[in-house]
Amino acid sequence: MGLFNKKRKSEVTEVDVYTEHGNEVHVFDGPDGKVEVSKVHMADFLPTGDQWCPYCHVQCEERDGGEWFECPSCGYSITAEDAELFGGHPTKASSYD
Repeated sequence: MGLFNKKRKSEVTEVDVYTEHGNEVHVFDGPDGKVEVSKVHMADFLPTGDQWCPYCHVQCEERDGGEWFECPSCGYSITAEDAELFGGHPTKASSYD
């Protein structure tokens, strides 16, 4: 007898739901719990020269000639170098992920 019981069938359901922002999410519900999977569009993460605030979802303003970006609403800031190296939020859609 192995580690897996091949005769036992697990009941897993899949449901497609949408977030309040209109993003499609696949929800798998099974005996081990729920898993939510969302599709990521790589075009939302390509560099655009802009940055968006991940908290307010508004476009950040350039400071010091584009050296860093600051949110006009909450003060969130990120340097252009950090955005390039570690990933920023170059589009509004990416600010929700």
